[in-house]
Amino acid sequence: MKNDDNFNQQLIGFSIPVGALSGIAASFIARAELSIILPQGIAGGILTAALISIIIRRFVSRFSLSSLLAAGIFAGTIAGCWLGLLTSWVRDGSYLYGTLTGGGIGLVGGTLLILLTYQFSKGK
Repeated sequence: MKNDDNFNQQLIGFSIPVGALSGIAASFIARAELSIILPQGIAGGILTAALISIIIRRFVSRFSLSSLLAAGIFAGTIAGCWLGLLTSWVRDGSYLYGTLTGGGIGLVGGTLLILLTYQFSKGK
């Protein structure tokens, strides 16, 4: 990656559609209303991108794909668990189910976010 700022901009740019897809997937898995889960999915995507960006800036200036994937999985899972727990609390649902569903969706979303961003920033 030649330009880390460009990578961070693309990371945040991809976070909204990936978060929206994650919200739609979580809506189908949890059988919840899309209007409730979709905004939280988008917020989860943005939160995941922000956490990944902080990890990149804080620890190492150059990452390999495997360490970026580890950062994406970690950040996505943390953001997903937190938002799943929050959603369960708001909807009076099972906290364990909400946390596990959010964590799983966040894991997939963080991985997808890193793969898309790395693929599109690789050539620049």
